[in-house]
Amino acid sequence: MNARAERETHINNARAYEGKRAFEREAEAERARLEAEGYRSRTVAAAQGEAARFNQLVTQIQTEAESGRQDYAAVRHLAMRRMYLDTIGTIFAKVAAKVVLDSGRPVDLTILRESSK
Repeated sequence: MNARAERETHINNARAYEGKRAFEREAEAERARLEAEGYRSRTVAAAQGEAARFNQLVTQIQTEAESGRQDYAAVRHLAMRRMYLDTIGTIFAKVAAKVVLDSGRPVDLTILRESSK
């Protein structure tokens, strides 16, 4: 094989490799774009759901307050307390160790560190 033919072979191999890499880069970019679009859709849907639940809660509080059984502040307080307790229940369900402490006494929490090993 002469030098000119070998040079052409290397050039063709380089062009083929560049074409393959370009295709791979485009495929990776498309995958990243689709992943980002999916994340955006999930995030927007979750935010819309949260907003709808909040608006429903506000409407419920206003309706209950307008019924005259309790004033707005009392109804709002009860709703916020219910949300707080629901959130605490969700958090405690995920915690491995639960400890109830007497607030007036000092506590040694090293037992928790030892039991988690």
